[in-house]
Amino acid sequence: MLIPASSIWAQNDVRDSLINRVSSLEGEEKVILLQNLATQYINDSLKAAFHFNQMSYDIAVEENLIKEQIVSLIHFSRISFYGDSVEKAVEYSRQAIAVSIKSSYDSLKVIAYNELGYNAYYLGQFDTAITAHRQAVKIAEDMDHPMLAAASNDFLGRTYTVRGNYVSAVKAHLRALPYREREGNPRGIMMTYRNLALAYEAQENNDRALTYMLKALEITDTLGIPIHKVITYNHLGIIYNNAKAYKKSIYYLEISLDMTLDLGLSDAFLSKAYNTLGNAFNDTAIIAGSPEVASMYFQKALYHYKKALVLKENMNDRNGIALGNINLGMAYVGMKKFKKAHPYLTTGIDISKELGNDNLLRNGYKYLSNVYKGNGSYQQALTYHELYKKLEDSLFNREKSRQIEELRISYETDKKEQQIFLQEAKIAQQEAKLRFNALIVSGLIVLLLLLSFIGFLAKNRIQKKQALLLKDRELKYREDQLSAVIDSQEKERKRVAEDLHDGFGQFISVLQMNIDQLILGNRTEEVLKRTEALLKDMGIELKNICFNLMPKTLTQNGLSVALKELAFQINQTGKITIEVVALGIDGKLSDLQEVSLYRIIQEWLNNILKYANASHIRIQVIKDEQEITVTIEDNGTGFNPLILQRTKGNGWKNIQSRRQLIKGETIVDSHEGIKGTTFILSLPIKSTQTKQYKEKYAV
Repeated sequence: MLIPASSIWAQNDVRDSLINRVSSLEGEEKVILLQNLATQYINDSLKAAFHFNQMSYDIAVEENLIKEQIVSLIHFSRISFYGDSVEKAVEYSRQAIAVSIKSSYDSLKVIAYNELGYNAYYLGQFDTAITAHRQAVKIAEDMDHPMLAAASNDFLGRTYTVRGNYVSAVKAHLRALPYREREGNPRGIMMTYRNLALAYEAQENNDRALTYMLKALEITDTLGIPIHKVITYNHLGIIYNNAKAYKKSIYYLEISLDMTLDLGLSDAFLSKAYNTLGNAFNDTAIIAGSPEVASMYFQKALYHYKKALVLKENMNDRNGIALGNINLGMAYVGMKKFKKAHPYLTTGIDISKELGNDNLLRNGYKYLSNVYKGNGSYQQALTYHELYKKLEDSLFNREKSRQIEELRISYETDKKEQQIFLQEAKIAQQEAKLRFNALIVSGLIVLLLLLSFIGFLAKNRIQKKQALLLKDRELKYREDQLSAVIDSQEKERKRVAEDLHDGFGQFISVLQMNIDQLILGNRTEEVLKRTEALLKDMGIELKNICFNLMPKTLTQNGLSVALKELAFQINQTGKITIEVVALGIDGKLSDLQEVSLYRIIQEWLNNILKYANASHIRIQVIKDEQEITVTIEDNGTGFNPLILQRTKGNGWKNIQSRRQLIKGETIVDSHEGIKGTTFILSLPIKSTQTKQYKEKYAV
């Protein structure tokens, strides 16, 4: 990201001003100013940051300024971390702890312990990280410092999650939550909700994970910080994918990817966005109801997997390269293109062996076994299947051992916490007998009642305000819908009136002239012939007007025939080719479904004809036991689908109004600068199974 020149000059002015003041200061003031200079340089010159921090540390040691020594050592740790020397960062954070233990600066002790835990986490030294964060939690909670206690518990919970100790991870984040609420920091509450969701996701508890991630999303939308939206939408998409709610998964993952591209985030963010979206498309393809739909989603998966792999190769991320190759091989296996899958899988397996990544290696063996089976090489298929099962059993045994260890640690932790709780309760009881008397207790009861009453009034007022806001939003949404419908009706009336005036007006004038000629007896036979031809033309014109109002074919023969007739009429122009494929809808649908689907398709075709500059359109309507799916693909100019949410026109609003009437869902897959757009509309066929599915995964 480029920094404006004015910002650089302003930053340089601040630095120059601080440097000019160094020589005029002494002692603690000089140390603090040098630390400030180190902070100013840490983002663009680690060498300068280290130089100024070294000066501050030397003076602090010389003059025995303990607090400033601790701060400088913490700065050394962060400078080393950003300078890709995490091992040195660990050593500096240990020195900061050693100095802080001898002091009374409890806040700095917490920061130093968390610094050590954070650095050890990135080195994979999870036991060290857990011990450090536990110590930070104890000191912060003893201080009753909400911000430090919340941050320390969240650090501890994240480390437990990566370590695989999910019970302790959830406990740590739940301990952080009340501190976050006392702190009154929405961003902190959102991050704790997100951490809880990730801990439950790691346990494959999708319901709990979804509950907390949706809470995080609610706060994220109010904060308006783009990077947090990107992360939250991405995690939400992953959770929905794990829960097999693939349409919602794709929806949130596509938003996350679009925002990642718009914000110009790092390749690490972008590769993750491409990879997770590729997984969602691949999983959707596997459950697709027809080969055509499956092929479409597999192609999308391949596109996103390849994008992710290129980024991982540019970053030289060996784990990411191995994963990318295995993902591509997996997608090609799903498409039964075994020859293409083979080189990707073998590359992924080789890198996984080199890295010792058994999880990736297991998946590589599994899909390579499928490749050999698909090619008829059953002996090799069996060999790789046995390798896959061997790794599967090994990983299973490790997981069982990890779970047993987790339960043991959880039991011991609970036992210790219970002992501490009993001791604290006993001490509190003794202190209460000494400190409190009847008068103070009575005063506290009155105060609590008053606070409860005030809290009730405040909560009631907030609920009423929220209810009014919600009602206003609903009214505005209904007004927009009504406006779109009325505007559409008025345009249709105007068009019909113009057709009647321009077409029939001329016909009637000529017919009147012919009647006058017949009355005068002039050229009777010739006039009758002209009149007969004129009446035929009037019939054709009337038929065209009626077709535009409501195609007779739709009411008599159903949606499939009506769409083919519509395509035939447009194809007659010679400017574009429309192909219609309809499967499973030979019988008539309900009137509401047929008319709504026809008008939605007609409206989307109008958009393509106006804006896309396409030469070919494919309309596919498929009906299976659970739903009807409409797919419209064109080879025209792509666009950013977010534009549809901001459009002031009525076309998209009309589509959404009709979609809601038939309880459908729409997905628009298009990218600015890339040719081709796909519009997907799906609506459920009422059944108990569909109803239960929607109730379970409804947002």
